[in-house]
Amino acid sequence: MSLVIIPLLSAGIWGKIPGPIEPIIITVGGCSMAGIFQYIVLRQNQIRAGKWLGVWIGSLLLGLVPTAVIFMMLEGPLGIALYWPVEVALSGLLIGGFAALFSGHIFLKTLPED
Repeated sequence: MSLVIIPLLSAGIWGKIPGPIEPIIITVGGCSMAGIFQYIVLRQNQIRAGKWLGVWIGSLLLGLVPTAVIFMMLEGPLGIALYWPVEVALSGLLIGGFAALFSGHIFLKTLPED
């Protein structure tokens, strides 16, 4: 996330990008970090979750497509202007939801059975 935000801050364009690009960058960065931290905790408990982490991050990127379409529909034809906190919450719900949907089955397979 910092690899994207810091250059945009340095160039003086962070906060001036049209559309919900900034909330989406924050959401993807935060969800990626959450996945990495979950992976670290699982590894500390001797649970192999490398495949799950790959699917999680891939699903985050895949979730960008429907999220972008929804934002374009809201702000384009429907003309609905969203406040920044609503954009962050909506992008987090959509992107995180898609990642959980696609990686949940693999995550359950990685957990040891009792």
